[in-house]
Amino acid sequence: MTKQNDTESLAWIGGVVLVAIPVIAVIAYNTFFSVKPPYPPRTKYGTPEEVIITPPSINSVKRSNSKGAILNKDTKVAVFRFETPEGTQGGTLVSDMLASLLQKNNFEVVERENIERILREQNLIDEEMTDLENLDVAKRLGKLVAVDYMIFGAVTLYKSEPQTIYLPIRIKDEDREEYENDYNKYRQYYIDNIYNILSFWVSKKQKLKKLRVEKEVLSIEELETEISKLSIREFRVVASVGISAKLVDVKTGQITWLGQGETNDFTTVAATRRILEEFLKSIQK
Repeated sequence: MTKQNDTESLAWIGGVVLVAIPVIAVIAYNTFFSVKPPYPPRTKYGTPEEVIITPPSINSVKRSNSKGAILNKDTKVAVFRFETPEGTQGGTLVSDMLASLLQKNNFEVVERENIERILREQNLIDEEMTDLENLDVAKRLGKLVAVDYMIFGAVTLYKSEPQTIYLPIRIKDEDREEYENDYNKYRQYYIDNIYNILSFWVSKKQKLKKLRVEKEVLSIEELETEISKLSIREFRVVASVGISAKLVDVKTGQITWLGQGETNDFTTVAATRRILEEFLKSIQK
């Protein structure tokens, strides 16, 4: 009887030990080898510059037989005053700034004042006599001021007004890599954790979902998606400018290049300059 009781006691103790070993192993593993969840990365606000200052939207067409740069250092160019439809302004600024840009690139430019002086001397100031949209008129005027090419166009948009802008929130670059590494380590630890190993019937996808929901630990992509929903509101003056332009070959009277561009900036001057710089790149491309 005593031997039977001893056997039963040993069996019971053995059963307890078998149950206790995994529990002890789990406790030991989590005590000595546990990996902490990644610490939330620091964030920063975007700048007004990246929200307001957008690359100019440029649409341009060059004649098929005009390959490469149209203008060269011996080219003489006349920049006529840009038209300003009702409700807009800035035509004088555009023409003067374009002339200055061409001069900085070492092209010979006939000043707008000189063009107007010649037109007055020839009694051609009348609007019908200077209708540059009429290519025959444009060709005649170009020859009159003795140039190879003439540039003219219109200001299609020219305004500056206060607007509400929203600055995005982003993860700081210096924290991105650290968070991503810490997340990957914790993710691997969480999936391979003894608790989860014992739950072998639970899929990896379900474990990751549990990681997101219960542990509130997100991957860098998931975190960025959530952060992108947040923003801070600011009031800024936004300048919007639109310009259309044509480059006419005086010898043939044909339009060699035409373009249209729009952009935003903090000032109309800055917006105008960036559009005209893109125009010149397009002409010389």
